[in-house]
This record gives sequence, structure tokens and C-alpha cells, in this order.
Amino acid sequence: MLTKKNAITATDLTHALLMVLVSLRMVRQKRQKLIPLMS
Repeated sequence: MLTKKNAITATDLTHALLMVLVSLRMVRQKRQKLIPLMS
């Protein structure tokens, strides 16, 4: 059971990291699009 729980937590961490990276990329793209409009 411990091995299964550890595996689940590992996958959850990887998915969380991927989501964070995707969100950061989206924010950067939005900023790059908004900066020329604001300036």
C-alpha cells in the first residue's frame, strides 16, 4: 500500500509542476501581448 501511495503522490507532484509551468507560460504570453498595448 505504501508503494502505491508514494507512486500516487509522485504523479500528483509531477502533474502539479506541469500545471504550474503551463500557467507561468500563459501568464508570460499574456504579459508579452499586453505590454505593447500598454506602452
